[in-house]
Amino acid sequence: MSAIEKLLEDGGENGITKFNPEESKEKARALLALSDGIAFHLLVNPDPVNLEDKKFWFQIRSMMLTVLKKKIFT
Repeated sequence: MSAIEKLLEDGGENGITKFNPEESKEKARALLALSDGIAFHLLVNPDPVNLEDKKFWFQIRSMMLTVLKKKIFT
């Protein structure tokens, strides 16, 4: 998780992202939990169709973008 957190902190400090770098720990935890859930889903359902399902990946992308856009500290 520290690599994700560091990447998010650097993005905030360098003006690449628009959120406060202090939010990076919570955002990193949420992104890691989401990616772990995706990995588990693909292990349980190893059908290659899952990897090619554009609607599935669109939803994943939408969820990750929501995590990045959400204000954690409100």
